[in-house]
Amino acid sequence: SLLAASPDGLNSLASPVLPRINIWAHRRMPPLDKPMDHAQLLVSGKHNEVLVRPQELNINGRQFVRVQLVNAAGKYQARFITEVGDFLIGFDFLTDSEKEMAEYSNSIKSVKFE
Repeated sequence: SLLAASPDGLNSLASPVLPRINIWAHRRMPPLDKPMDHAQLLVSGKHNEVLVRPQELNINGRQFVRVQLVNAAGKYQARFITEVGDFLIGFDFLTDSEKEMAEYSNSIKSVKFE
């Protein structure tokens, strides 16, 4: 995990506070070495309802894969994944409602890599 943040702050990574963003990095290793692999793994969960199937998109000149779902507990998640060198970088937006998820995940448009 690189960063976990919430408008009201977090005491730890394990905090259940929502809304929040988690930013993470995983070394690329088969079979999960592409952004689409991680997105497909996320939607394969039996108790997840997929709202937006994994799709590729371009944000500020960088390729991402996006997926959106709601889990069995009714929590919403939008995940954006990109490749940076030997790593996959993920941005997870977690909220209590689909409206909040859309609002908070829209901030991905402000992310720029240099």
